[in-house]
Amino acid sequence: MTHTPSANQWLRRFRVDITSNSNRVYANGRQQVEVTVTLEPRDGQTITEQSLASLELLQIDDQGQFHILDAELQAHHERDPRFAYHAASGVAPSPLMESSPRTIRRRFYVSSTLPGGTVSTLYAGIWKDEQTHFETNVAPFKSSAVIESISPQRLPESAFKLKMEDTIAYKVATERYWDDEVEHQVGYFGLRDPNNFIVASSSQATPDGHAFYERHNWDHALISFQLTNDYSQHAKVSVHGVDQAFVLDVPGSRGRLTQRPHQMTLHRYHQRFYTSHYNSLSEEQSLWQIIDRNGNEHHIEFLSKDNGRAIDFQVIQGNA
Repeated sequence: MTHTPSANQWLRRFRVDITSNSNRVYANGRQQVEVTVTLEPRDGQTITEQSLASLELLQIDDQGQFHILDAELQAHHERDPRFAYHAASGVAPSPLMESSPRTIRRRFYVSSTLPGGTVSTLYAGIWKDEQTHFETNVAPFKSSAVIESISPQRLPESAFKLKMEDTIAYKVATERYWDDEVEHQVGYFGLRDPNNFIVASSSQATPDGHAFYERHNWDHALISFQLTNDYSQHAKVSVHGVDQAFVLDVPGSRGRLTQRPHQMTLHRYHQRFYTSHYNSLSEEQSLWQIIDRNGNEHHIEFLSKDNGRAIDFQVIQGNA
């Protein structure tokens, strides 16, 4: 790359600034820092679309060579709106200089997977033509953006909550003497912090919406005074990811239950009926990776207890 004093003859402004609320970013490859590059040509000069398309953020290695951000630091042209900017204090964002009708600004959104504590200095570079390249590491347009990578946050179990709604119980008429007895219970799993929430979830074991616990029971009594000798049960427990469709229509005033934004939906079903059945038990792992709005990932395991009559969870620290 070539830098010549003619930059000052072409440009009036060429500057790079941090413009998000902090220069810090969780090094999870998802959270981003906003970096703005400001350009303005001198009177009588123009910045072509071809030149603008060549505008990039750069780093300088120990040998003085420039490198685009395509490895542990990545520069994106679009912001991922699912993730918030880092909330902790760091270097304050730079106030942008007043603009003129000829001012051009381009924003980049930088993510990191560098080790926590790494401080990175970024510059901007642009091609004026096929032979001439200018960077912001030297005068007359000397500026840079400093980004600090923060180790991804691992939230403790106390940061999460599982709120099970009241059990919905009703009977279903049958042609037998005894009606079937049905129970549904829906729960919602999320984060306690109102400023944080689950952005995405993905199953690592039992698929979304499939029962990870399912039990069939049958007990045949030799002597019974209840006008039946068969006592059977069917129980199953399933988990539905964030924003995955869930609809449960139940009789009575409860009407329809559905998923809630940024929360996972858990469903427990139990049926008791009085006819011959069979005995079986299928119990699989329910492991999930969830991503919070800071881009940090967490691993959760959901557990069935009391023969499918209760649900619990635990946080798996480290990779599941």
